[in-house]
Amino acid sequence: MHRVNSGKFSAYAQWPNKETYEAANDIEMAANYELARAKMHNALNIEKTEVIFQMEVEIDYLQRRAFDI
Repeated sequence: MHRVNSGKFSAYAQWPNKETYEAANDIEMAANYELARAKMHNALNIEKTEVIFQMEVEIDYLQRRAFDI
């Protein structure tokens, strides 16, 4: 999560593809995870959330991989 110059918050998520993103809400996790998920969802104010940029991944530098030394 980031705060932009206007003072508003900006957040992003990285998904491997659109299908995984769309199916994520149907996955049932452990009870403590579901509780945290519900708290986060309730804090988001979904009605005022807007997608500003929707992009395709070209190169993913966040994937875990061995580093060349």
